[in-house]
Amino acid sequence: MARKHASRSQSVTSAEGSEVSFCPCGFSRWRIRPSGSQYPERFDAGSPIELLPSGSRQILIHGTEDDIVPFSQSEKFVERAEQLGEQPTLVKLEGVGHFELIDPESDAWSKVVTAVLPVLGM
Repeated sequence: MARKHASRSQSVTSAEGSEVSFCPCGFSRWRIRPSGSQYPERFDAGSPIELLPSGSRQILIHGTEDDIVPFSQSEKFVERAEQLGEQPTLVKLEGVGHFELIDPESDAWSKVVTAVLPVLGM
């Protein structure tokens, strides 16, 4: 059974008040801007790469076998963020697709947890 593509962002706040937003897809301009869009600036406003520099700690978690959002998209984000003086972390999940990293029952889940909990001070 195929899973439906999810595009909702979710936020988690730690007891110390640190907030981490999770976007399963990490939308960028190429992914959400329809060809010939009448209002391209609206799509730029929601594109993570267009919002750089953000001044926040960034951890990108991406599977190399993602067939919905190319892994190269995260690599380009990291490259641009570093050019702007930020220090993002890219967690590369070898052989992992688009949905495994948000599935608590997948083998990739422990790597996701290991990357995210320190950001929350846990």
